[in-house]
Amino acid sequence: MRFLFALALIIPLGTWVGAQTAYRCQEAAVWRRRNDADEKELHRLRLQNQRIEHDVKALDTRAGVMRAARAQGWVLPGEKPLRIPDH
Repeated sequence: MRFLFALALIIPLGTWVGAQTAYRCQEAAVWRRRNDADEKELHRLRLQNQRIEHDVKALDTRAGVMRAARAQGWVLPGEKPLRIPDH
């Protein structure tokens, strides 16, 4: 009789503890996914900043300024721009 009474107490208690633990584990998994997404975004932004810093440093040299100006279609005095017609 005592055994059945103990089982009647232990089974619901064990079920409740298991449910609480499962909830916490699921909540931790959600946080982990959010943190992973944030880390990925942070990594992407750091790489973007590195590329921008590299481009800004390149503009600090004559060759970098020439490359940026030519990308805008500028030419040096005496040069003639080359135009390729569209087909």
